[in-house]
Amino acid sequence: MFCAGCQTSEQLPASALTFFKRAFAEQQKGDRTGAIADYTRALEADPKFTEAYFYRGDAMRDEGFYNGAIADFTRALELEPKSIKAYCKRGLTRESVGDWNSAIIDFTRALELDPACTDAYFRRGGARWYVGDYTGAVADFTRALELEPKNSLLFVDRGAVRREIGDLEGAIADDTHALELDPENSGAHNDRGLAKRDQGDLTGAIADFTRALELNANFSFAYNNRCLARCAAGDFDGAIADTDSALKINPQYSEAFNNRGLAKRDEGDFDGAITDFTHALQLDPTLRLAYFNRGLAKRAKHDPSGAADDFREGARLGYRYSAFWEFLLQAEKGQRENGTIVLTQELESVKKPDTENNRWSAQIGNLLLGRTGFDATLTSATATRNDYTKRGRVCEAWFYQGMLQKLAGQRANAMESFHHALSTGRVEWPEYQEAVYELKALNEDTKM
Repeated sequence: MFCAGCQTSEQLPASALTFFKRAFAEQQKGDRTGAIADYTRALEADPKFTEAYFYRGDAMRDEGFYNGAIADFTRALELEPKSIKAYCKRGLTRESVGDWNSAIIDFTRALELDPACTDAYFRRGGARWYVGDYTGAVADFTRALELEPKNSLLFVDRGAVRREIGDLEGAIADDTHALELDPENSGAHNDRGLAKRDQGDLTGAIADFTRALELNANFSFAYNNRCLARCAAGDFDGAIADTDSALKINPQYSEAFNNRGLAKRDEGDFDGAITDFTHALQLDPTLRLAYFNRGLAKRAKHDPSGAADDFREGARLGYRYSAFWEFLLQAEKGQRENGTIVLTQELESVKKPDTENNRWSAQIGNLLLGRTGFDATLTSATATRNDYTKRGRVCEAWFYQGMLQKLAGQRANAMESFHHALSTGRVEWPEYQEAVYELKALNEDTKM
């Protein structure tokens, strides 16, 4: 229980040791309030009792008293500067208050003291992932796996980062390895399903989500993810059924409402979609994707004012495609300069982290602003090795090119571009659905 360099039991006042032992027993039983009180009494008897600071900090952290916990871990480190566990615990607590960079510093200090501390690599990898240092995160998880090659959770986490940076083959390999170590890991099936979906293997993705649900019938995330895969496959009824199941498990699941709205929108039920997007936002007013989706549904319902409000809010929350649409709506009203200001600000914000997705969205933004040409945008869209992603980006490129042509009064060219967008087959892509609506509107105008 006592750390190297700390006081021994013989050096402690009898009362301090008595209170400490009682506190430790209380903490083990889950009585953290009683434990904190007795650790405090131990520290009153001996203000330099390092372990009492550490364990009181641990109890405070578990109770949600994060600032007090950080203060205790810091005091423990002042008394014992080489306490690896105190650095790790303070790092974890700093994560809890959103101080990710300080957490990384703490985990790094722990690793300087013990380069073989698997937990510090794991924790630092997670913190680096959160701040967008994907290369560092993968390196940390890889080093942790070198130390613990049979840790299935490390494979799952590294796979998740790899999926986020577009290394889908690496992600699938990691999740598969995790399942070889732990065949009943529902999380690994779910994550592998996500990578397969992003790869375009919808059958494989649905199979993985289904297996995850067989292992864990209350896995609401797997229902929600299978919904999106079924949407992509055109099975909108199945998608709606999946979100219904997710919401039975968790009625407060805002993303499930959002995704059910997507399925309803793709079926043409715009009123039902708007209702679901609104419900999602009532549960989570910061769900920026729901603002974007509701904006598109309102636009389809010929409510440009309501759509503009939603796009503006989505852009304010940092969803870059909302900024694209705010630009387009402003341009349609003849107020292109206002839209340019919003879109320019958004493009400045997507420079970091430097990921493939951010570079691609910047490409579209620059196309809309006239900073780059369509040929360069189409070349960028086809540069990715993933055919599924490639078709989605080609769909976006042709759609936004069509919108620019429409704004310029080039109706025939716009219609041709929208048809190119539809030829990608990415039916679940917002730009695909919008191309359908634009073609319908242009055809009706032609008839008039």
